[in-house]
Amino acid sequence: MRVFLILLMILGFSFASMPKVNLKNAEIYGVYKDYENTEIAQFLGIPYAKAPVGDLRWEKPQNLKLKGKILAQEFGNFCPQNADLGDFAVAGGNEDCLNLNIYVKKDNLNKNAKKPVMVWIHGGSLWVERNSDYDGSKFAKNDAVLVSINYRLGMFGFFAHPELKNSTNFGLYDQLKALEWIKENIENFGGDKDNITIFGESSGGVSVISHLISPLSKGKFNHAISMSGAALVGRYPAFGTPYPLEVAQNIGAEFSKFKGCKDLKCLKSLSSDEILKNSFKYQINMPVIDKEFFPYHPADMLENGEFNRVTFVNGNTRDEGRFFTAIMENLSKKPMDQKSFNEALNGYLQPNLAKKTKEFFKDEIKKDPADAYAKIQTSLMFACSGKKINDLISKFMPVYAYEFNDITAPSYLEKVSFDLKAAHTLELPYIFPNFHGGGLLATRLDKNQLNLANNMVKNFINLKDISKTDFVKYQPNLENILIFQEPKPYVEKNSHSIRHNCKFWDESGAY
Repeated sequence: MRVFLILLMILGFSFASMPKVNLKNAEIYGVYKDYENTEIAQFLGIPYAKAPVGDLRWEKPQNLKLKGKILAQEFGNFCPQNADLGDFAVAGGNEDCLNLNIYVKKDNLNKNAKKPVMVWIHGGSLWVERNSDYDGSKFAKNDAVLVSINYRLGMFGFFAHPELKNSTNFGLYDQLKALEWIKENIENFGGDKDNITIFGESSGGVSVISHLISPLSKGKFNHAISMSGAALVGRYPAFGTPYPLEVAQNIGAEFSKFKGCKDLKCLKSLSSDEILKNSFKYQINMPVIDKEFFPYHPADMLENGEFNRVTFVNGNTRDEGRFFTAIMENLSKKPMDQKSFNEALNGYLQPNLAKKTKEFFKDEIKKDPADAYAKIQTSLMFACSGKKINDLISKFMPVYAYEFNDITAPSYLEKVSFDLKAAHTLELPYIFPNFHGGGLLATRLDKNQLNLANNMVKNFINLKDISKTDFVKYQPNLENILIFQEPKPYVEKNSHSIRHNCKFWDESGAY
């Protein structure tokens, strides 16, 4: 009995020293961590929906009522993935993965603080990555409440099947459920439920634009930042376009046949490892036009002005494609030459566009195939398709555009034969301390880069009053874009289309 009382006293003392938040029927206990001499309260692995396992696999997320004392001091499970991107992501995971992390400065941990809320949606081509790779301490130190979420990926998040009818996009519905949870509970963590910004990079940026467009997401957020997420407007088959529902269902039916299953019940009986095994060719890495989350093609919805009216920031890095070209070199163990360029381009574009592209870029291809391929990917997938989005949306509401251009950005990738400059994902260490792309070593920023990083974070946080930021209203005839670059950001005009050859891509029919 005495031992039991002592144990209760110890536990009571321990709970008293932890950051605590009261929800309707639950007490959430986090942990304090020091970040640059500032105490940050971290609440990790909080479940926001029922585990999508068993009969709930390939179903929309279900409400979960939290009860009792909940220790939120360690990261939760990450969603199943087979790490086909190599060291960029960690293989494994668990289907019980619908959780979120919250970072808030100790002094702001009260209902009356009403600090800006930043909701991070990670990238990873919708089939890899996890919320634990993104430390929200920098945002918390700058008086925001940062929330990072996990959502179902790959075969679990974007699978379609004839028996599911129009049900798919489960990963997007997970994100939506998380936004509902945040809207309901974030004031208890010091956040302002009426000042919520969703932001994400790469497929996370695609997700952001998906919520911008979807009528189901209306009212769930106030501001949106898409970082390198322009691929959603693609119409070209090899571009990474949204999948028509029928196409996605046919892929699902082929997968079922491949696994020896005659129906959905059989597929649901398989373990997550069995689902992932040899599934790469059946993975869907773009949202599906399901007639519910997306009533029709996202590009057409943008053209018709059918999207949510919020503050919208859209951006890219100047040298996006160098990331993908570097990955190709790392996998092949040799620099790209004329032959491998042709193989890559022919596998990426259909014959007619591949032929036009080779003719247009023939001098650059001859001079440096890797550089030419990187420029093609930068322009087609990000810079020019991003400009297309800016032009469409600016007809109906203000758009604020940016381009990240620190050509000395540190890289977490293996060394290659060319400089990565401001490649895809290399802006992430600027806003998330020690971002390392999964299993790779952490990157470090120098003094000037840290100044740029702080500027980016402050600009992202203050979207409620855009006048407090460096962003300017985008005008198609000026192409006025904020350039995030050392020693300080500046506005550039009438250069974007020329630099990225957008006239060629605009006329190509790719988007």
